[in-house]
Amino acid sequence: MLALSMDVELSRQAADCGVRVRVAATSHPGPQLIDNTPLIINCSQYGSGLFISSLILGSMSDTYGRARVILWALSGTAAAYFGQAVAWSFPVLVSFRFIGGLFSGTRPVLLAYLADTVTPTAMPFYSSLIGLCVAASQCLASGAGGALATISLQTPLWVSCTVTALTAILVGLWLQEPIPDASSSSSPSVVGLRQLNRTYESGETLDDDDGCRVPTSAAAAAATPPQTAGLQGDRNITVGVGRRRRRTGHRKTIDDYMKSYEWCSVFVCSIVLGATIQFNFSSWITLLPLLCGVTWNLTSDITGYILASQGIVTIVSNLLVFIPITRCLNIATVASLGGLCHSLILGVAYLQHHIGPTIALGNTLTLAALPVVSKIIAPMHKRGFVNAVVMSTQNLSMVIGPLLGGYMLDMDPSHKLPYIVMCGNGLLGLLAGIFIRTNIDKVEASLKRLDGSESPTPRSLRACAVP
Repeated sequence: MLALSMDVELSRQAADCGVRVRVAATSHPGPQLIDNTPLIINCSQYGSGLFISSLILGSMSDTYGRARVILWALSGTAAAYFGQAVAWSFPVLVSFRFIGGLFSGTRPVLLAYLADTVTPTAMPFYSSLIGLCVAASQCLASGAGGALATISLQTPLWVSCTVTALTAILVGLWLQEPIPDASSSSSPSVVGLRQLNRTYESGETLDDDDGCRVPTSAAAAAATPPQTAGLQGDRNITVGVGRRRRRTGHRKTIDDYMKSYEWCSVFVCSIVLGATIQFNFSSWITLLPLLCGVTWNLTSDITGYILASQGIVTIVSNLLVFIPITRCLNIATVASLGGLCHSLILGVAYLQHHIGPTIALGNTLTLAALPVVSKIIAPMHKRGFVNAVVMSTQNLSMVIGPLLGGYMLDMDPSHKLPYIVMCGNGLLGLLAGIFIRTNIDKVEASLKRLDGSESPTPRSLRACAVP
């Protein structure tokens, strides 16, 4: 899953860099004038498609399965890269960019797959590795895309198309489905079938819903008298139907609980926390080059070093800060610390750029902790939906943040208004994180009680254990 996330992000970033170079190279109406309109249209179309897909693909994975949706998305993304590579006009290129965005919102599905397949104690570690893969891919792919564009303007797109197509083939061959197919409640997952097969071959027994022991081994089936074999088969069918009905009843009860104030308040606070942090980070990344070049009169090489330091802080904080701190503090507390770090950005207006890297630290703490929070508050059959809503609001904040950040910078001659707003957003995120910390234990206990099991074993394995 980590390799898949790395491949997807590398391909996306390399293709994005290649398209930006291609559009910029063909958008020079004169030697002294650069028309930024095509580049803005190109980026906005991709961002619009990404927002829509991140909102839809997560919910689709709850219905059709994680691996299946990932395979569909990778296949569509590879086709979109191919279309961009052979595009013969700018409208065609923009159209395929929008189509590519419609298939690129796989992050909620990947996080839901990760949450389905790892234990709660291991989730913070793998969540930080996902963030590390994304940060490393962004650093590597930008340089790779620019280098490939020196060969030809289409080369980054051809490379991304090839890598994505190969990744789709590997996913189709080896990626297992962690949850049952929700479109057919009786269809078990691949993992569940293998678990059932191991149980059958080992001669173990299973409890039916009436507390009786049902033999599962071939030897036990052979030892059953012929006159009772038919009755035993009818009993097994009855047990399976009863379990399916009870599982459906559990889902309905959990779905009703997800409409309660207790659950919705934690869910909304997760959305607010992620959106405020992403808004601040995207605004900061947009404003930082302007501050370095215009306000602080720094040279271009120093500006580049400062921009690179943001990525270094992200990588280091994932490895050396987030993982150790999750062993000492509750995951909701770690998420709220991101808002505290972002509230310190007000010091940039008075301390120049020395406190700026705290934005990257806060971004890491919150965005790496939110998938763990989603795993705790979301039942398995709604995990894709929860991740999709949280991630789509973050993508929307990535679009709104730079626009409002630049506008606020022009409104205030002292250039302090953007940092006041970002400080307020950080405090709002801090309050949302504190509210999550106060109520997340209640939500987790309620979900476990409604599910009828304290075991961390996925529901897919428990549901598939039907003789």
